[in-house]
Amino acid sequence: MISMRLVERILWAAALACWLPFLSAVAARAWFDADSIAQLAAKNPERSEPGVVIHEFGKRKASPVTHEDWSAQRLSAFREYVASAVPQPVATLEFLARDARIPVFRGVSELTMTIGAGHLPDSAALDGSGNVALTAHRDGAFRRLRKIEAGELLALRVGTLVRIYKVREHRVVEPTDLSVLTNTIEPTLTLITCYPFWFVGKAPRRFIIQADLIREAQANESYGVHLTTHLTGGI
Repeated sequence: MISMRLVERILWAAALACWLPFLSAVAARAWFDADSIAQLAAKNPERSEPGVVIHEFGKRKASPVTHEDWSAQRLSAFREYVASAVPQPVATLEFLARDARIPVFRGVSELTMTIGAGHLPDSAALDGSGNVALTAHRDGAFRRLRKIEAGELLALRVGTLVRIYKVREHRVVEPTDLSVLTNTIEPTLTLITCYPFWFVGKAPRRFIIQADLIREAQANESYGVHLTTHLTGGI
């Protein structure tokens, strides 16, 4: 006859077997796929010296960097990074129709893609001609890309220079498809994140948005005012 203690052990083993797939998925999600984005461009990890503060992105009182659709895990990592020393942004990317903005940092690393978007170092200069490529996490700053439609306007603010881009297309490509980084004669903005957006673990594909420059102008003020509260406001 099977003892009650043995039955209890069998039930505990069954319960653990049911939870293991869930716990494995959570762990895989935590690992994420920052390294896989590096297949599109060589990494340029960047760390700043202690004491560097985040800039406010413009003196005008528009909405701060928005986090309403970030995952809880990505938001937690964001808070952790912002609490420590971080690099200064070199630009801001604004989604004009959605009243949202994110900081842009030099280089592609886990840090830059967590607190904003990273500028791929081998792509065109932010204020130059050619194909400017930015990348960020699909559960963080670039989660909103899933809602962007052709024809929407994006603004890239570099100092006092404001460039307005019109979204031409969005598509899904394989990680090995480097054609999205091909330089262009006309100024182009390419946004890259992993896909699918809600995939558990290392997402297998890449979601690409490409936009064409339609006009540029000089703003009255630069984005560079030292106020950490602007970046962390509302979270």
